[in-house]
Amino acid sequence: MKKLVYISMIMTLSLFCSLKAADVPAVITPLTSPSAIVNTFSADVPFGTLENSATTLCASVSETLKDWQSLSPVNMQDRWYFRIRHKDRPDDINNVVGLIDSKFMLGGNDYYYYFVPQENKGNVVRFTKEGAYIRNLKFPVFGFIFLDVLLDPEIEYLKFPMKTGDTWESDSTGTVYLLNMIKITRKTSAKFTVLGEDDITLSGKKEHVFRVSSDIDKGDGKVEHEEQWFCVNIGMIYQSTDAYTLELYKFVPGNDVVHDTDANSQPDGNTTTANM
Repeated sequence: MKKLVYISMIMTLSLFCSLKAADVPAVITPLTSPSAIVNTFSADVPFGTLENSATTLCASVSETLKDWQSLSPVNMQDRWYFRIRHKDRPDDINNVVGLIDSKFMLGGNDYYYYFVPQENKGNVVRFTKEGAYIRNLKFPVFGFIFLDVLLDPEIEYLKFPMKTGDTWESDSTGTVYLLNMIKITRKTSAKFTVLGEDDITLSGKKEHVFRVSSDIDKGDGKVEHEEQWFCVNIGMIYQSTDAYTLELYKFVPGNDVVHDTDANSQPDGNTTTANM
């Protein structure tokens, strides 16, 4: 998956052997981030404005929307500006920028690497007419190293068309390789529900979102609840989990800002689908 510093250069084998399978996540929505973030810009509106701006609709856009890919744009020049607040640190609000670092093909499918440079964190996803799928993700451990997690099979986190009340389940096995030789796996399951549609106000403009909830069991019997909002022509703009709340306050399509990531930062050789 992504280009990353080999774990063997920063941790000892004994430390890695203490990592439990329960530390492997089931799924992370693109561009989310529960860890510490470097502030790089200032928000001009208070945190929580996005959620408070939502108004329930009488009419459903799902009846007329044709381009479901618009719920997750794939322009490499787009930029997503987020704020995040951890629920155990409510006064600590940080900012982060998300982007698409690279596109590539695996197994005849087009994949996109959504990346958060400030955290060295991202997900590998693909899209079809039927839905959106996450294949790999990068997960922080101990706050300063990052593990590549392979999901086999891929987890379907969006199902098209999006209709209020629809539910589906997606089971998978999350796998990490420690020091390229120690394999840790964890059976996971996730149930998704389309909660409904809303209009929200973003940067002074009315936008339309689909709200999706997920109940995730990482294999330890503990179910974690999340809610995500996917906005037409913008992508994922909001996420609430047991640990944090993430919200978009600005989306810049076609931004020509040059990011400081390695242009070749594609998934490394260990991110091919695991042979279970």
